[in-house]
Amino acid sequence: MAAAQPAVPVCPSYRCGQAVNIQYPFWLGSGNATGGAANASHCGYPSLLLECRRGTPVLPLPSGDYAVIRILYGNAADDRTVSVFDPAITSANTTCPHVAGRALALPPGSPPPLSLTKRNSFLTFALNCYIEGINGGNLIPCLQNGRNSSFVFRNGRVPSDEFGFCEQVVTMPVLSPVDDVVVALRAGFELSWTPAAGGQCRKCEKAGGYCGGDRLGVFTCFGGPSKSPGASKTSRGRKLTTFAIAGIIGLTLPFVFCCIVLCMVYWGLCGSRAEADA
Repeated sequence: MAAAQPAVPVCPSYRCGQAVNIQYPFWLGSGNATGGAANASHCGYPSLLLECRRGTPVLPLPSGDYAVIRILYGNAADDRTVSVFDPAITSANTTCPHVAGRALALPPGSPPPLSLTKRNSFLTFALNCYIEGINGGNLIPCLQNGRNSSFVFRNGRVPSDEFGFCEQVVTMPVLSPVDDVVVALRAGFELSWTPAAGGQCRKCEKAGGYCGGDRLGVFTCFGGPSKSPGASKTSRGRKLTTFAIAGIIGLTLPFVFCCIVLCMVYWGLCGSRAEADA
């Protein structure tokens, strides 16, 4: 059941650094906000939580933490996107991609709250392979490990039958199709975020509210009707019960009145007969 609306501003926007505007359904975790109040309650989708770290907004995902480059809040699906990159893969002072164990994993859901857009292409890394070469793969010299080699494949046919000679295979989405792998990884990739498709949140938004939660994680509808969806449902139930009771009373009162009249007539006749017999 939804919690009652706490007295907090309706979905404030936030700034983390200067480049990214953070607004509903994204939100900053409590205590991370700059440019907005830090509240125990939050206004936004649980899966779109951001953290502010040294002036950089960070999106925590099941596969790790990703720095946010840009967020679009358009009405069309193609304009509801968040662009991110994985800072653990590259750093400013390295030209070698550290992709081992960094395969992307997104939060589950039906529909999923975040998904890759069609604008992405892919780089597939075959790491620490104990063969001299793989057909179609470009050698990554900086990842050479003794006699073992690592390779990268761009969009196209990937000879997966030869990956059995490799310690690990990692596929990374990228927006930039440039030849320089490190530059492409630093440019990041694009995710599409999905509005609420059903449940309490969808009902809240259709009523003009904003989805969120209290400090205990209980769903809360901000800025919508004076009562939460759960409370509204209870109120409707009470109204129906009241109408049913009123209807029953309305139907039974005439019957009771008729019975009283008939009894009065009957007892009046009985009294007249008793007097006549006397």
